[in-house]
Formats: sequence, structure tokens, C-alpha cells
Amino acid sequence: MKQTDNQDLLDSSHWRPLWQMLNAMDQDIASLYDDAGITGLRNRFVGPLIQLGRHGSMTIQELATAVEVTHSAMSQTAAAMRRRVRRQRREQ
Repeated sequence: MKQTDNQDLLDSSHWRPLWQMLNAMDQDIASLYDDAGITGLRNRFVGPLIQLGRHGSMTIQELATAVEVTHSAMSQTAAAMRRRVRRQRREQ
């Protein structure tokens, strides 16, 4: 794909339509959880929660391997989950 001088690289990305579709799907799935009364559950939490429910306590690396993401990505997800739990407890 040739980039014109006035076109931003991010705006010209051929991946943009895919990203937009995935983002829309994530929002639709999140709204289904909200409609079911399950609030605060981000889609990226579901895989690790299912694994923990099936296998009990797991390390970050074990979870990362199980859901096929990097250790760094799983570490960030676990941190986000902890922050979400703390926030919900404060709100109660």
C-alpha cells in the first residue's frame, strides 16, 4: 500500500477495519455481560478466569501458556483484574 504525503500511517493501515470489527465485537460481548447483571467483566478477563476455575491456582506463566498470550500480557491482565476487584470492593 502506497502512502500519500498527507496520509497518516495509522489512518492508512489495512488492519484498521479488522481492529474496528474486533472492537465492536468486544463492546457487544461486554454489553451482553452487563445485560446479564455481570458488571465490570472485561472480555480479556474471561479466558484466565475460566482457566483458574478449571485448574485452581496458577502462575502467571501457566495462565499465559493456557490462553496463548505472552507472560507480559498476562501479567498486565492480572494487574487489571486486581485493580477491578479492589475498585468494586471500595464501591460496596
